[in-house]
Amino acid sequence: MVLDPEIVVAEAFDGLDISEIPEELRSAIRKHQDHLLSLASALIHGGQSETVVRQTIDTVFQSYRDELASTIMAIREREMGNVA
Repeated sequence: MVLDPEIVVAEAFDGLDISEIPEELRSAIRKHQDHLLSLASALIHGGQSETVVRQTIDTVFQSYRDELASTIMAIREREMGNVA
C-alpha cells in the first residue's frame, strides 16, 4: 500500500476545530497544512518508512499546534482588553 500524504496530514490535523480559530489565523493554518503536505510527499518520495513519515509530520504539527494555541490565547487576551 502506498502512503497518501494527504491522509497523513489530515490525521495530524484531526481534532483541530478550524471554526474555533480566529479568522485572521485561518489562512496561516492552510499554508502550514500545505507545507506539511509537501513535507510528507517529499519524505514518501524519498523512500522514508511510514513510521518515519507519520512521526515527522506529527512532531512538526505538534510544535505548530502549541504555537497556534499560544497565538490564539494572545489574540483573545488582546480582544478582551479592547472590550474593557
